[in-house]
Amino acid sequence: FVAAKTNLNAVRNEIATGGYSLYNLRASYDDKKYRVNFGIENLLNKLYALPQGGAYLGQGNTMSMNGVPWGTAVAGMGRTFYVSANMKF
Repeated sequence: FVAAKTNLNAVRNEIATGGYSLYNLRASYDDKKYRVNFGIENLLNKLYALPQGGAYLGQGNTMSMNGVPWGTAVAGMGRTFYVSANMKF
């Protein structure tokens, strides 16, 4: 759980962000010689803004037809799948 960012510093051009919570799913299988990890981060694919992620400071709508407005909070990572394997020597 992450609380909303409301204490802003005007000198740093900080912007307010809403609070959010993410659900992650992780599992692993461990053998004497091998280990396999797998998981899903941001299971529900929630759109959220990172409180310390900064702001997009591009040219806004002048860059393209669907430009991002100036001062929009940078979004956090979407749903991510991963698998890893380790082998012991």
